[in-house]
Amino acid sequence: MLPLFISHVANAQTTQSITNPTSVLSIFLSLLVVVGVIFALAYIMRRFNVTAMGSNHLKVVASMVAGTKEKIMVIQVGDEQHLIGVTSHNISHLSKLDKNLDAVSYTHLTLPTSDLV
Repeated sequence: MLPLFISHVANAQTTQSITNPTSVLSIFLSLLVVVGVIFALAYIMRRFNVTAMGSNHLKVVASMVAGTKEKIMVIQVGDEQHLIGVTSHNISHLSKLDKNLDAVSYTHLTLPTSDLV
């Protein structure tokens, strides 16, 4: 009977500490700090493009959305540029470009709206 009484007292103490306004505020502020750190790290990774730092041999020169899950991309491998088609299940090599595109002026290709009609 004594162990039951002690466990009941322990449960009552933890319940009182959770209902304490300072502990609830402390838990909430800790949660905000953790979420803030996650968003800050995500912003830093996106801002400085951390994922692409190690790939000097392969670079996306241009991309164009061709459908809801399809893209047409120009990638540069060494000194050569290739046109590829990317879907959610497949990547297809379409052709090798004879003349290289400039990476600065063709970051995103867009279709004129008059051609879509």
